[in-house]
Amino acid sequence: MKEQINVISFGGLKGGVGKTTLNLNIAGALALQGRKILVMDFDPQGSITQTLRQSVQQTKDIQGTEKWLLDDITKEKLQKTILKSFIENIDFVPSTSILERQNRQLVLEPNREKRLITNMIRIGENQNLLTSYDHIIIDTNPTFDTIAENVYMACAFRGGVIQVINDDPYSLTGAIKNLKVWKKRYRRWIC
Repeated sequence: MKEQINVISFGGLKGGVGKTTLNLNIAGALALQGRKILVMDFDPQGSITQTLRQSVQQTKDIQGTEKWLLDDITKEKLQKTILKSFIENIDFVPSTSILERQNRQLVLEPNREKRLITNMIRIGENQNLLTSYDHIIIDTNPTFDTIAENVYMACAFRGGVIQVINDDPYSLTGAIKNLKVWKKRYRRWIC
């Protein structure tokens, strides 16, 4: 039996510190080792989507990561969100313009922070949608909104979040703030 899928993200509250670049480079390095990678773009800016897509047409009129945050979603609908990248061994789920709007809608929903991990387990693992992947790498925005909370919960449950900082004082301040929030909310998973 295959081990559970490792879900990781390079995250943080400061933009411009290299989170997206690290997510892409780690995905690429693992793919070069022959590992099968799924990269999920939960950043509404869509930098990973722009980098991994084979053409602009590939992601036009497509549904993406926002579908993974719905609680009544089916395997068939989620399967349509997974696209082939131009890099061997890397597939991706694109970010779309709907993601930011959905973030605002989820704020009042019960169990909103567990939507992603619930779908990863319920459909991804139990219905074998994600079992062909060795690693899932998730890019997120530099905030602590409902989207990021879903990403961090999934990573805490199935892998980990690596806090990214640089030599900017605001980066360190953001990291300290982020770690305090993580410790409070995800105490049992913090090392």
